[in-house]
Amino acid sequence: MPKEAYYFSHDYGARHDPKMINLQIKHGIAGIGCFWCIVEMLFEEGGEIPCEYERIAFELRMDASIIESVINNFGLFIVSDDYIKSNSVLKRLGLRNEKSQKAKISAQNRWQNNTKNANVLNSDANALKNDANVSKIDAIKERKGKERKRKEKKGKEIKGKEIKKVCSEKISENGNFSTEQNFIPVEVVDDKNKKKEVLKIEDRAAAFRSEMDALLNTSLARYSAYDEEIENFFSYWTETNPSKTKMRFEMQKTFEIARRIGYWIYTAKKSIIRNPVQEDKTTKTLRILHEQRVLAMQRIENEEAEGINYKPY
Repeated sequence: MPKEAYYFSHDYGARHDPKMINLQIKHGIAGIGCFWCIVEMLFEEGGEIPCEYERIAFELRMDASIIESVINNFGLFIVSDDYIKSNSVLKRLGLRNEKSQKAKISAQNRWQNNTKNANVLNSDANALKNDANVSKIDAIKERKGKERKRKEKKGKEIKGKEIKKVCSEKISENGNFSTEQNFIPVEVVDDKNKKKEVLKIEDRAAAFRSEMDALLNTSLARYSAYDEEIENFFSYWTETNPSKTKMRFEMQKTFEIARRIGYWIYTAKKSIIRNPVQEDKTTKTLRILHEQRVLAMQRIENEEAEGINYKPY
């Protein structure tokens, strides 16, 4: 059977014990060796071995009579119920088992403490994680709340079926032009059915023209000499993108028609001043003669008013 590779304490003064001296007198050093071999067997088997002299003698390669003498004649071992024992061996095994048990209990306590500490750490980690999740959720709620308030502040709630970005409201009942709104209708929203109907690009261009006409009617004297530039303005800003889904003015971040027309006419005036039309020689001559005739007539009128008679040469 497999044997545990333990060690046992060996008193280095054991040979001076009277029992050991008597053993050595009877059997010499072979008796001492036989004694320690039997002690090793007792430790291997837990403190007792069967009282089988022939088997022990065979294992130790000694005479069975010597084995029997060592066990029975010197008070070194106890034979009880056909088992060989030793009080010294049993005492030492008890101490060893006690130390082993204490070490086992200590190891179990350490393991439990480590497990408890690990559970505490996991609990703390989970608590921190939960706190982080709660903080994240609170931050999301706060952000959404701010966004909702901002939308409510801008007044984007639309009830019933109405037109977004309506331009017709820009003309009041008395026909005056209002610049409080600057949008062209793009889509119709039906809150009841939750549907959106996008207006055709031709309808949006017509609405853009209507808004231009409303503005020009209120400033007819100001823009009456620039009909060609007004048409150029309309053609330029209603040019569509390649996909024919949006016009140029709809792709601007901001667009106020009154300001845009004013600046368009202003740049047109500057262009005319910087680049006057070149006159041919005949036109220039006629213009100079006309200017001289006008000056002459003014001089005659002034002289007549002062009582000076004009006499030709």
